[in-house]
Amino acid sequence: MRVRSSLALLALLAGCGGSSGPPDEVLAELDALARGPNRMVAIASALVASGSLFVPAPDDTLLTEIDARLGTETSGCATRATVDGTISVDLHTAAGDPCVLQTGVVSLAGTMTIKIARADPTIRIITMMDVTVDGEPLKGELAIATTDGNVFSYTVLASLAGHEFDLRSFSAVPNGLAAVVGTSATTPGVGEAVRTLTYTNVAQRFSACHAHAGSLQLTSTMEGLDRTLTFADVTPQTGAAFYSEGSTTASVTLPHLPSCPPLPQGS
Repeated sequence: MRVRSSLALLALLAGCGGSSGPPDEVLAELDALARGPNRMVAIASALVASGSLFVPAPDDTLLTEIDARLGTETSGCATRATVDGTISVDLHTAAGDPCVLQTGVVSLAGTMTIKIARADPTIRIITMMDVTVDGEPLKGELAIATTDGNVFSYTVLASLAGHEFDLRSFSAVPNGLAAVVGTSATTPGVGEAVRTLTYTNVAQRFSACHAHAGSLQLTSTMEGLDRTLTFADVTPQTGAAFYSEGSTTASVTLPHLPSCPPLPQGS
């Protein structure tokens, strides 16, 4: 079985790394950088879906279509107002609790603004947000681009839990509530150093706390960094993953997220 095979491989790799393993803050950073794009695509699912937009329509009509979808996806929780070509959104229930996205599954609280930018034949839906997603702060810009209202690409400049990522025109393939990302990005490092992030088919279900496939590599020539976090099918349930630094590989347990279910005993 795949789960048993993954657990066996994790146990085998446990002997390959140092006894102490990487600091929790290193794992937390890599995990947040891996989850960030997924959380952005989850939010995008509340704004657009294949066939939900008629691209040739005027911008006001497109905003009306986006507003209607957002209302449905939040079950009427989101308070929305459109003024001068901008939708302003407040994501709280009357009691002050977060909204829960129907397709994206995550809980969302905070504020967003949404605008349309057009460069025929492409439209871009520009969303600025200052929100918490499943209790973690997510701030920045999400741009959703499409030429036909059916296929979308994403550009993100944002931070999740304080960890910044800058992804230019990546694609995400919904697959059973999962987002699969394959791209490179940059994130600020120490001083003037530039860190490069390489996402290799990172897949995460919207409802899951962690990715279940793929890997994220962080490199910086100036800082001498070469770190890779690789996910397995057991990662969402146990937090178990593979961590590599240089030529050393070890099995690790990702730091527990407060919004996630308790890990199994012994994890």
